[in-house]
Parts: sequence; structure tokens; C-alpha cells
Amino acid sequence: MLAAATAVAAILTVPACTIRDDIKREVSESMRGLATTKALDVTWVERDGVVVFPADGADLDGSARLALIAYVDSLSPRAGHRVAIPATDGTSGNLATRRVAAVEQALIAFGLAPVRVPDLAPRDDSVPVKSGTWRITPPACPDWSKEPGTDFENLPTSNFGCATVTNLGLMIADPADLVRGRDPGPADGTVAAGAVERYRKGEVKELPDEEKSGLSATVKFE
Repeated sequence: MLAAATAVAAILTVPACTIRDDIKREVSESMRGLATTKALDVTWVERDGVVVFPADGADLDGSARLALIAYVDSLSPRAGHRVAIPATDGTSGNLATRRVAAVEQALIAFGLAPVRVPDLAPRDDSVPVKSGTWRITPPACPDWSKEPGTDFENLPTSNFGCATVTNLGLMIADPADLVRGRDPGPADGTVAAGAVERYRKGEVKELPDEEKSGLSATVKFE
């Protein structure tokens, strides 16, 4: 009797374990097939330009200025670009130095902050300009690759995370902040300590009233 009961139990147990293993394997395969992890793709994009000057000329006018304007207009958004120009020997009377200085002043007038780098060198009749910026590519959203019907496996939807990640990409003013944080600089210890003391004493300052301070904000979606 004992041997028979053991045999029956073994027969009933093996299929149950096999079924559970099959379910786990199917769930694991389903998880691998779903693109549930959404992330922003932040890449460095460079753009090269060149400003050609007339022979023996260092004035940025005519075709040279038009070429620089066209190059600057191609930088979008302009504020996020890091611009590099050649570093010269500093000789004021040198033709190449004067040309680089002319390009530098024009870029500053366009709202850019060019940096002189030794890796770039002025050519016989032109000044090369190189710019780069971090560009954000949002995930492929919305993602309805998974059927939105009943899910007995209780897995995340394929669209999970789309709104959060996409909104983050749209709100970032400088994509470089996603690559490396900014240096906050020195802090004012006295002010920080004063805030902690007021918190401990229950003397926290109230936020300014919008009507009294004149602060207001309007959000418009088009």
C-alpha cells in the first residue's frame, strides 16, 4: 500500500513540476519579447564648416559672411552647440590670426561662445569651424506592440514608461545635463544653516503670494 501511494504521488508530482517550469519559461520568453524599458538616446552630433576668405583678405564680408551665416543657421538649437575655431600663434599682424579673429567676433555676435583649440588649424585661404551638440532621440512611442487585451501573465504593457521618458526628453533644456551634471559651485553655508535653523524652530518662510509678488506663469499647448 505504501509503495503504491508513493508511486501515484510521484506520477502526479512530475507533471505538475513540468507544467510550472513550462509556465515560467513562457513568462520569461514573453518578458524578453516586450520592449518595456524606455530610455532616451543621447548622442554627440558634430557639424563641420569652413569660411573662405578672398586672397590676401581678412575682412568677413561678401561670400565669406554669407557662408558663416548659413553655417550658424544650420545649428539648431543654436544655444546648445559648442563651437571650436583654430588656435593661432597670437601674432596680430598675421593674416591667419586676423581671419580667425574676424570669425570669432562674428560668432560672438551671433550669440555663440567659440573656443580656440589647437586641433584645428587655419588653411591658406579659409578658417575651419567645428561645432557639436548633444542630441536627444526619444523612444519609439507610443508602443502598442503588445496586445492591450486581457493579460493572464500580468506583465507590463509595451507602452509602459513612454509618457515619462518622452516628457523628460522634451523638458531638458540642455541635453548635456543627461550626460554629465553641472558643477553647482560653492554654496553659502550661512544661508543653508539658517534655513535648517528656521525649520527646526518652526519659523519656515512662507512662499510669496502670486498676487503680491506679481509672479505668474502661463502654459500653452498648441
